[in-house]
Amino acid sequence: MQLFSENTLDKLNFYQIKQLVKNKCLGSLGQNYIEHQNFISDYDLLQKEINIVHQLKSWIESGHSFPNHGFNQLLFLDKLNIENYFIQIEDFIQLYHNLKTASTIKKSFLKSDTDNFLDLVDIVKAINIPEDVIQKIQHTILIEQEIINEKVSKTLQEIKKQQAIVQQQIYASFKRIVQNYKQKNYLHETEESIRNNRKVLSVLSEYKRTVRGIIVDESSNGNITFIEPEETILLNNELTSLLIEEKREIEKILISLANSVRPYQNEIKSIQQFLTRFDTWQAKAYFAIEHNCTQPILSKEKIIYLKDFRNILLEKHLRKNNQRIVCNTLHLDTNNRILVISGPNAGGKSVVLKSVGLIQCMLQFGMLVPVEEGSMMSTFKNIFIDIGDEQSIENDVSTYSAHLLKMKYLLENADANSLILIDEIGVGTDPTLGGAMAEAILSFLHEKLVLGIVTTHYNNLKIYAAQTKGMQSAAMAFDKQKLSPKYELQIGQPGSSFTFEIAEKVGLPKAVITLAQQKTGENQKALDQTLNDVQIEKHYIKGLRKNVQQKESQLSNIVQDYEKLKKELEKNKKQLQKSYEEKLLQFYNEQSRKLENEMRLWKESQSKKEDFIKIRKNIDEQREQIEQKIIEKEKKQVLNNSINIGSKVTMINGSETGEVLAISNKKATVAFGNIRTTVPLHQLENHSTEQEKKVYKIERNSKTIIEKSSFENTLDIRGLLVEEALQTLENFFDKAMIYNLHQVRILHGRGTGALRNYARIPKKYPYTKKYYFEKEEFGGNGITIVELN
Repeated sequence: MQLFSENTLDKLNFYQIKQLVKNKCLGSLGQNYIEHQNFISDYDLLQKEINIVHQLKSWIESGHSFPNHGFNQLLFLDKLNIENYFIQIEDFIQLYHNLKTASTIKKSFLKSDTDNFLDLVDIVKAINIPEDVIQKIQHTILIEQEIINEKVSKTLQEIKKQQAIVQQQIYASFKRIVQNYKQKNYLHETEESIRNNRKVLSVLSEYKRTVRGIIVDESSNGNITFIEPEETILLNNELTSLLIEEKREIEKILISLANSVRPYQNEIKSIQQFLTRFDTWQAKAYFAIEHNCTQPILSKEKIIYLKDFRNILLEKHLRKNNQRIVCNTLHLDTNNRILVISGPNAGGKSVVLKSVGLIQCMLQFGMLVPVEEGSMMSTFKNIFIDIGDEQSIENDVSTYSAHLLKMKYLLENADANSLILIDEIGVGTDPTLGGAMAEAILSFLHEKLVLGIVTTHYNNLKIYAAQTKGMQSAAMAFDKQKLSPKYELQIGQPGSSFTFEIAEKVGLPKAVITLAQQKTGENQKALDQTLNDVQIEKHYIKGLRKNVQQKESQLSNIVQDYEKLKKELEKNKKQLQKSYEEKLLQFYNEQSRKLENEMRLWKESQSKKEDFIKIRKNIDEQREQIEQKIIEKEKKQVLNNSINIGSKVTMINGSETGEVLAISNKKATVAFGNIRTTVPLHQLENHSTEQEKKVYKIERNSKTIIEKSSFENTLDIRGLLVEEALQTLENFFDKAMIYNLHQVRILHGRGTGALRNYARIPKKYPYTKKYYFEKEEFGGNGITIVELN
């Protein structure tokens, strides 16, 4: 059962919003769900729904994306229960895309900053992705080409091979036949064609009895006869037979694939449900981005506080005409439940009323709404609306009778969990009697504790709203100089209808307006004048308030600039200190490189190796000390962050995150979930942020360690000239000695033996232990192994 009536949704133009959201769905899953989605009245369910849409909106705005396919229904799923039933290739491809999409989405969110997407992460964690099915489909079917992968079946490979041979034979034979008949002028200029998947000759009909073969078809005018030549009939029959065998083999492969998928039916159905909801969430998120919608604060108490709200449909219409919409703000709660709006015709009263109803429908449909952040809303079980003329000639119902029937239904069914929206209450009858009836109805609705908006021109309702606790008056602003509405909602006082001013603007004769004014009582004129004066005064005060707000905003900007400058100075100070330490580290790196260059001067001397290694070790130790100093300083900078009440902390070497509740005598009371415990401060550390985690993961950038980790112990000198090979070998053995390697391999190949001889160069080095050829099964005398001291 739908929460809000179709009449309500139609009057508020919600179906247009619904269609805009459907248009942003990526597949049939989301579109079908949006079409049949119910409104949400449960607080917890609605809170979770709008949280998810808000999180996904933030995800998209931060530059993330996800696949735009894989969101369509899998209509074949139920047929998997049929034994030996095979699914078509295109169905398997759709299944592959759906599973791959779900897998991609899950991996993306699990890699993200989970603190910002908690609800989405919880949902994707619960999804079980059958990766085996994805791999099986990908192995069996070439997804891009949408065909079976021949490699999965030797039988299919052989059939394809035979088909290629027969097709080649048909092509060669057909080419000879065409050339023969072409010389005899038997063929039409098209020469050949395809009929029933078989190649045929396009023969001029006057020669059809001359050409030997089977007549397959004729052109519409009878001038051309399509003949399958006798020479290719048997070959075509053989090809047809092979095509049948191919089809049969493909069916076997697809049946086998279906059998592999069948055990995962439940997982696939769960994934379909997830993709359905995800498609609707992303559609609502993109809609919110396009129309600048935000997440309101959801309250369990009845409240509608809409800050700078807009009507999206009206905004779209105005934008086409290069006009901008006027935003308004209103506040309804248990202290001010009913708002009575008055003001001139065409001043925007009905737009405000319909906009509030539409925004409420959007919220309970699980959407973000066109309001500024900080707005507050709640849920309603019913929205009762009376907008427009619903008289019926067929049912003999007048305008006033139609309104009274609506009021009867509303008085019988409305309660504290209802939102009422009544446009021009009491119209359609004698103004005096209609105003009295409207006041009585409004009084009963007020006693039912409903929240709602009522528009009126009746003065008695304006006075009643101003004098009744729990009700408030409002007016639509009017520019008296320009005689035009401003479409601004002004809360706090009733408004004039500006009857005479509007009449003057539209060009009604002056005499008529004067006579009407004379017939209007002095009290009425005084009331209208008072209302005009109040509006002018409020407009002036509003201007003063706006000026104060601008000054406050300027002061706030100055404070922000100061704080920003202070942070930049601190940052520059730390950068200068870090730069000094990095330059010192660079100095030792340069000394290390110089030492390597001087290696050549020492390598002839057998006694210098130990001295070299000692010097190298000394430099490395000093560099590591500097690196460690930098690392410790950055760690200390992170760990010295003060722990305060409310801080997120973990035990040292622990993983559970808790919150500090109290601090006393160098001890902290910490809540780890439902468990509270007292821990010495020195055993706690601030919970690492992403930036802090990076500090702990700093890798030592020692040149020796980095180069050694990437140094290959095998050198390939094949194809090098002798001089190039000698130079390369010298450099290679220099590095091997520096990195203290015990064994290296020289790949020189067998060839003429020239490079093999030069590979024995290590015998000139004092630290060479022995050298020999690799085992025969691993390369034999094409590889020399050198063992080093």
